[in-house]
Amino acid sequence: MLAEFLVLLGTFDVGDFIPSLNWVSGLNGFNVRVKKCFEEFDTFFERDMFAAGTDTVHTVIDWAMAELIKHPSMMMKARDEVDRTIGTESMIKEDDTEKMSYLKMIIKEVLRLHPPLPLLVPRESTEEIELFGYSLPTKMRVFVNAWAIGRDTESWKDPEEFYPERFANTAVDFEGKDFELIPFGAGRRGCPGIHFATPTIYLAIASLLHLFDWELPGENTTL
Repeated sequence: MLAEFLVLLGTFDVGDFIPSLNWVSGLNGFNVRVKKCFEEFDTFFERDMFAAGTDTVHTVIDWAMAELIKHPSMMMKARDEVDRTIGTESMIKEDDTEKMSYLKMIIKEVLRLHPPLPLLVPRESTEEIELFGYSLPTKMRVFVNAWAIGRDTESWKDPEEFYPERFANTAVDFEGKDFELIPFGAGRRGCPGIHFATPTIYLAIASLLHLFDWELPGENTTL
């Protein structure tokens, strides 16, 4: 598919230069090849975006549910916030989640401890550099360990503990500006779906808190 795309890019199309002769591209099959290649690329990108978006989002939701089940007092606090925010309404809207500060702290803490991609999308060094005592040559493939960064003792107090309140008095966020919390990466190579994923996660967790009671079956107390 990529080879065909490159061939089409390098093919002379008379219609690009003389619009009145665009019909020639229809006769020689060029237009048909372009349309087919476009449809294949479109299908590929749609599937890729769908898979990447759904898998990572449900991973965060699963971890959020697991952590709240393990910490019932935090679940109750989050549920009270949701109920206070929407009152008697049965459906939660995206605007409602903007008022749920504790819910946002929970999601930040989940992303810190359980980033959906522990190793971010690979980077490549543009020049020779020394990093933490290691010499990296030009064009070296580099992986960023978001999982380890989120548990770094130099950045976080009691990093293995699930404690959403640690974000109560700090502006640290996962938008890519604070490098101690980068589950979505940062810069131009950051996750393009961050502003789709986060509202979806907020809505899902808030709705589950509002509409369902969660508990482990039987006498289980640990996951």
